[in-house]
Amino acid sequence: ERRAADSIAADPRLADLLGMPVGGGVPHPRRAAGEEAPTAPGSAQPLTAEELDHSADELRELLDQGVATAERRLFDLRTAAADDSRILGALGDGGLLPPGPDVLATVEHLGEHGIPALPGWRYLAQAVPPADHAAVLAARPELVDGVVITDPDAHTRAREVLGTAALLPRSAVAVGTTAALLA
Repeated sequence: ERRAADSIAADPRLADLLGMPVGGGVPHPRRAAGEEAPTAPGSAQPLTAEELDHSADELRELLDQGVATAERRLFDLRTAAADDSRILGALGDGGLLPPGPDVLATVEHLGEHGIPALPGWRYLAQAVPPADHAAVLAARPELVDGVVITDPDAHTRAREVLGTAALLPRSAVAVGTTAALLA
């Protein structure tokens, strides 16, 4: 056990983490002029097992903070990667913006009730000639960024289904028919 503690304490990263001079906090005794130091200049003694033991609580706290920070960073990176993947997938699908999460939830809910619908950006990319994209976007930006019901006869039913849904969107989601988008 003592050898394991000495081995761990000898790691210079621990002293650095604790803000101690690499190699411990006990200075060497002074020497007379011309006397040689027992170790090479610039090198220092490793932490001792006792110094490691005294610093255990601080090291545990620093480790916990490091793990929490790394976990937050990993979550942020995974979230950003998922967003990037969604955006890249949408750009490959006609070069237009991807639908937001509220729009996707609305389209999915309508689909679960047998109502055919697409995100407005996807409908624009798939059904509107590229030369007309700017005009449609200028005329009905809310529907391009919303939900387009592809079966005009299902509009009334879609209104009823969405009226009773508990989707809790973070933003307003416009819903309309293809005719309304292209009008």
